[in-house]
Amino acid sequence: QEVVMSGMFLSSVSYTIPTDGFATEECSFLGDNKIFNATSSVSAPSADQNVVLRRQHWDESGSELPTEVSGQNITNISISADLGREAMYKLGEFGPFHRFVNFPLEISCEFEVSSTGLDEVEITQDVDCQTSLLTEQPILIKMCDPSDGTTSYSFDLGSGNVLGSVNYQGGDSGGGNATTSFSYTGYN
Repeated sequence: QEVVMSGMFLSSVSYTIPTDGFATEECSFLGDNKIFNATSSVSAPSADQNVVLRRQHWDESGSELPTEVSGQNITNISISADLGREAMYKLGEFGPFHRFVNFPLEISCEFEVSSTGLDEVEITQDVDCQTSLLTEQPILIKMCDPSDGTTSYSFDLGSGNVLGSVNYQGGDSGGGNATTSFSYTGYN
C-alpha cells in the first residue's frame, strides 16, 4: 500500500550535529490531503546529496562562533526553525488555498560544551534606556564533505544572534560529565 499526501508545505526544520553518531536533518511537513492506495505507483524521492556527516567533518576553522562558545570543547550543536505556516482561506473552499510563512523566522541554535569551569557569563539588571544586555553575534557553521574536503553544508544564521539562556547540568556524584548549554536566538 501507499499513502499519497498532496499540497504539503514545509513546516519546520532542525539539524543536530552530535559527537556520538551521525549529523541529522529533520523536516516536518503540513498538509490537508491524504489518500490510501492499494497499489504503489509512486517512486521514492531522490536525495541531492548522499553524504553522511559525523563529528570529524565539522570545519572548526571555517566556522564563526559566538564568543561564549568559541574555544570551548563543543559536544553537540542543534539548530531549529519553525516556519509557523498559517492557513489562508477563501470563499467557496473548505480547506486552505495556501499556507504562508510569518516573517521574520525565529532560528534557535544551541551549543552544548564540556564544562571545565564556570560559564563566566555576566548578568546585570542595571540597564538604562541606552544600554542593552543583548549583544548580537554571528553564527556560521560549516561541515566538510568527507570525500573531497570541500564545504558540504553551511549554516549561516546571520549576525543577529542573541544569547538567551545558559544551562549547567551534570557533574554530580554519580560520575556524569558536567556540560553547559548556550542557547541563542536570531531572526534570519
